[in-house]
Amino acid sequence: MDPLSITASIIAVLGLAHKISILCLDLHSLKSARQELNRVLDEVESLRAILQGLARLESGQSSNLETVNKSDGPLARCRTELQNLLADLQKLKSSNSRFGLDTIAWALNEKDLARRLDRLGRAKQDLQLALSIDQT
Repeated sequence: MDPLSITASIIAVLGLAHKISILCLDLHSLKSARQELNRVLDEVESLRAILQGLARLESGQSSNLETVNKSDGPLARCRTELQNLLADLQKLKSSNSRFGLDTIAWALNEKDLARRLDRLGRAKQDLQLALSIDQT
């Protein structure tokens, strides 16, 4: 796989992470969801740091990062989890604008959010491992 496609995949996942960060900050006024939004922000921000490290590494030298960009690899898993999370946050934002802050409930129940963040965390660990192996 050529380095350009890996970089493009990393940039696509970074774009999703950025959108989620913006939505979380937008929705931060929801007192009932503030703790969960902070958890999402923390996970997404740490993922962004790892992805930026991978992008710098990939653009700076030829590396063995092809495994992270496989169809079932950690980048694809991150993309899927972030896309699902983004869709849920967008639903929350649209219900917020229609019904007001007092009448909406957090769209993600705690168990679903915990599972999603766990899956995202495992994919993030795989990316971190790839980054640390490739830097040695």
